[in-house]
Amino acid sequence: MFLLSIIILAETVTFEKTLGTLIVFAGVLILTYQHRQLFGRLSDKGVQLTLLASVLVAFVAIIDKLAMDYFTPGMFGFLVYLIPGLILLLFVRTRIRAAKKLITTKWLPVIGVIILGMTFYYFQLKALTCRNATRVYHEWFIGASGIPSMIKNHWSFFLMIF
Repeated sequence: MFLLSIIILAETVTFEKTLGTLIVFAGVLILTYQHRQLFGRLSDKGVQLTLLASVLVAFVAIIDKLAMDYFTPGMFGFLVYLIPGLILLLFVRTRIRAAKKLITTKWLPVIGVIILGMTFYYFQLKALTCRNATRVYHEWFIGASGIPSMIKNHWSFFLMIF
């Protein structure tokens, strides 16, 4: 994501970002190293999917940051949940009984996941309006203990959001 944010978003290069990128690349090398072959495990399906997920998260971060120039966080978050939801409705028709059973038997966890997911995404988008994409994703995803440590360590950042 660091490289994409420099190229597409024109974010600044810092020592910390460069060091973090080198650590990520070292992790990829360690992940794929097998029997004295540098990319020996690259043919492993799990490794491929992990790397693909990392690349997709980086592209999503860049798209989200670019979208904040044109949409408010609330509107963009609404569209991000609405459009896939409408598409999924096409496929739910065949599994309507299973969906009803899930909603009726486990309604509290379902509602909880929906509310937490939407809240997290809204605050992530709101943070992208205030800071660089690499900084936001570092604090949200790579932080030692996630949201509680961010609130504890960056309470002034949350005051900027509101």
